[in-house]
Amino acid sequence: MKKLIFLIVLLFVPSVAVSQVINTANVIDTVVVPSAVQTLSAGTTVADNAGTIQMVGNGGAVTLTGTPTISAGVDGQRLLIRGTHDTNTVTLQDVANLGTSALWLGGTDFTMTQGDRLLLEYSGTLSAWVEISRTDN
Repeated sequence: MKKLIFLIVLLFVPSVAVSQVINTANVIDTVVVPSAVQTLSAGTTVADNAGTIQMVGNGGAVTLTGTPTISAGVDGQRLLIRGTHDTNTVTLQDVANLGTSALWLGGTDFTMTQGDRLLLEYSGTLSAWVEISRTDN
């Protein structure tokens, strides 16, 4: 039986913790450690303190109006956002609806419920988070 040797390396990219597992077959799996669930109110700016952000509305459904909605990243940084609740939802607003949100979501706001995912990349040129994809479960 072939034994696999695992090496765990923690990398710290600005505000992002990433673990890489390397086995003897030279296959690399990347595990992005999620943040603690952020409980958000309307004027809150989401902290990009992990590669995966988990969020929930504070006591009910919340539409974020903080500017910027998510703290600025670095050019090329990716951020996965997870919705964690079906009632205490969080709505992220596109720049078309909240000009100072610094979120380019294809012109469409996104109300995040449990199981929803939003993948963003920070553009230094735009000084904004740009949507790559979303999953609306």
